[in-house]
Amino acid sequence: MKDTKSQQLTLVEKRSLEASVSIASEMLENIAYQHTVLCQTCLPYRNPGDAVRKWERRQGATRLLVKAGEIWNAQRTEWREVGLPFGPKARLILAHLNAEALRTGSPEIEVERSLTAFVRRLQDPTRVC
Repeated sequence: MKDTKSQQLTLVEKRSLEASVSIASEMLENIAYQHTVLCQTCLPYRNPGDAVRKWERRQGATRLLVKAGEIWNAQRTEWREVGLPFGPKARLILAHLNAEALRTGSPEIEVERSLTAFVRRLQDPTRVC
């Protein structure tokens, strides 16, 4: 004869189950997406130096080419060369921009009028990314 009584969870099992559900729901809310090219290749880990103007990586049939650019120097009223993006901060910003493109469904991302404003937006805990 089968036992028809429902089995009660112990206090430890109940806490474990609640923690598991909480972690799973947080993971779904904070899931990050990365383009497959960026999963297989990446930006430079360290500064490759000012003389390096192109960063190319290949992984199988996947290729990534990043070219250094120029920025407008309003004080000198001229264009100034800037180096390649590198390091963990550049990779995190790129991951954020990628997530924003997926979230908004648009290849155009609003990055604010200044770097300071953009960083403030990244640090705003009330903003959904």
